[in-house]
Amino acid sequence: MKTLPLNCNNCGAPLPVPESTRYLTCQFCDTRLEVVREGNAAFTKVLGELQERTDQISSEVRRLQLENELLKVEQNWDRESNDLKYRGQDGRGFEPSAAGGVFFIVLAVAAAIILLLLGEIFLGVFVGLFVGSLGILQIVAASNYEDSWRLYMRRKQQVLREISELPGTRKAKGPDRHNMPASSP
Repeated sequence: MKTLPLNCNNCGAPLPVPESTRYLTCQFCDTRLEVVREGNAAFTKVLGELQERTDQISSEVRRLQLENELLKVEQNWDRESNDLKYRGQDGRGFEPSAAGGVFFIVLAVAAAIILLLLGEIFLGVFVGLFVGSLGILQIVAASNYEDSWRLYMRRKQQVLREISELPGTRKAKGPDRHNMPASSP
């Protein structure tokens, strides 16, 4: 069996290695080594360095995946929140609010009472039901917006937590405000 005259890349000790060997442990310093062949040359490489670099690359790939996931979470929220907002005549979006819904319900009751007192029974009932329904729809829309916002924040915080737990990540000094909505529901 042919052997390669190699030296340990860690301690320099001579290592007679069978030609077919790919990995070995130095019998003098217990360092795990890889036998590297390039053309007619062969040498050993410390596996710890290789593993360290592999772990570093793996961590960077995971960081990029998570940053991409964070971007998707942000884009999905932008799209979803835009769909859940009411539009004014100028096209600007407004978050639905439960307070607005309560206002419509109070307005509906007041209008219905006034119309009923004026003897307009059918109109009073119709206005009360119609405007009250608008109030209920506003409250439901506000609830849906708030639920969606909470899901978005939960997912965003989960991804940010995963990023912060990666090796080599610096801990933030304060709360992350990365693309946070101007106001929370």
